[in-house]
Amino acid sequence: MNRENPEKKRRPRRRTPEKLEAEMRDTLRQATPAAARLLVESLFNESLSGSLRVDCAKEILNRVYGKQILTEEGQEVSFVMEEALQNYAE
Repeated sequence: MNRENPEKKRRPRRRTPEKLEAEMRDTLRQATPAAARLLVESLFNESLSGSLRVDCAKEILNRVYGKQILTEEGQEVSFVMEEALQNYAE
C-alpha cells in the first residue's frame, strides 16, 4: 500500500511555457481598461508636462489607428483613416 504522508508537501506542478504565456496575457488583458483610463487621464491632465501628454496622445492614436510605417524612401505612409478624420474635422 502506497500511502502519502499528509505532512509531506506536494511539489507544485510545473507550468508549461504556453500556459505561463496564456496566464500573462490574461493578466495583461484584465489590466487593459485601467491602462487605457490612465492614458486618457494623463492626456487631459494639465499639470503634466506637454511632452508626456503628447506621448499619451500618440500612444492612444497608435493603439486605435495603428502605427505609421516608414517606406524605403523614408517617407511616412499616412493613416488609412486620414481622409475620414479630415472630413470629420471640417
